[in-house]
Amino acid sequence: MSKKGYRQPRKRDEKAIDNFAEGADVSTNTENVSQEEKEEKQTQEPFYTTLQPKYKKIIQAVAYYDRISQREVVERALSGHYSEEHLDEAITAYEKQ
Repeated sequence: MSKKGYRQPRKRDEKAIDNFAEGADVSTNTENVSQEEKEEKQTQEPFYTTLQPKYKKIIQAVAYYDRISQREVVERALSGHYSEEHLDEAITAYEKQ
């Protein structure tokens, strides 16, 4: 007995539900990956320092607010505060010692 406009419930596809719950297989995910993608030329090195809690919180808050990494906050702050010429002079003087 069916009413007009009433549709039958869909059958549950248990296999599809299990696949969804398990998540995608990362090893076969090739979406947005280019075979010709060049490796990044910049090298990153770990850098550790002790900061006053106030500055640590500022870096974390700005990174959260701007949705960027804490590393990028520091990089932007340095390049925004100091001129390129000043940074080059400082690097040259540091490397000479």
